[in-house]
Amino acid sequence: MKNRGAKITITIVSMILFGSAAFFFHDSFYEFVISQLKDLNVSMSSTALFAQFSARWTFASVISLLPALFLFSHWILKDQKPKVFLLIIPITVLFGLALMAFHIYSIRQEMIELNEMFPSFIRNSLSTSNIHAARYLGIGFIVGNIFSTAVVSFTTRDRMS
Repeated sequence: MKNRGAKITITIVSMILFGSAAFFFHDSFYEFVISQLKDLNVSMSSTALFAQFSARWTFASVISLLPALFLFSHWILKDQKPKVFLLIIPITVLFGLALMAFHIYSIRQEMIELNEMFPSFIRNSLSTSNIHAARYLGIGFIVGNIFSTAVVSFTTRDRMS
């Protein structure tokens, strides 16, 4: 790997920038996730300030993980052409978004089933601290990065043989 120190420095700076931006854009992310659950007959309850601060740090940590994941791919693929990384980046992001969307969908389905089981005069509630969308986003990023790196690694290895 050429210029290993420069790549690590760029990755660390990128992680700090991504994390800082995510820390400030957490409210938009949170609003988007909550908007996916608003039309249900469910009372949304917000929790203590510490849980909201923890969710903000979790989201910032997940977003700042992206540059490290791409450095990992770069390290595994041994200086592949840049167009290979143009394939890895969207696959990683799509896996993260897909896993988060699946998680929100499963919460929606659970709330719909609860609303059908109980009479309409009982209102179900959901704590916003139990949604954990950022965690599922991060798990999706990790799985997507490993998957795309493995696929690219195996396809380029077959071509070299």
